[in-house]
Parts: sequence; C-alpha cells; structure tokens
Amino acid sequence: MNHVAGILDAFGHAYHTYDEYLKTYEAQLKAQPAPQVAINFYRDGDLYIAVLRKMRYVVGLQPS
Repeated sequence: MNHVAGILDAFGHAYHTYDEYLKTYEAQLKAQPAPQVAINFYRDGDLYIAVLRKMRYVVGLQPS
C-alpha cells in the first residue's frame, strides 16, 4: 500500500469511528455548550491557513 492510500484508509476509519460516536451521543453533545477554544477558533481563526497547514502535515510536506 502506498503512502497516500494509507492516509486515505486512515481517514476513512477515523470518519466512520467519529460518525458512529456522533450518532450515539448526538443529544448529549448538542446539550453541551461549545468549548471556548472552539468558539475562538471558528470565530477568530484563519480557517483556510489552518486547513492548509494540517493537510501539509498529513501528506508529509515540509512547512514553507
């Protein structure tokens, strides 16, 4: 299995695991307030840059 295929397989597994968790605990999660760190990130963060940095890390590219 090549590197990219391994990454995609890991993402698929993570997605299904998290999706199952969200479905199981949906009501409890919706009843809780969002953590302040999440509010700050989505309100004030540069989401485009954050996603680019994460994707560079995942595919093994060196930071520029």
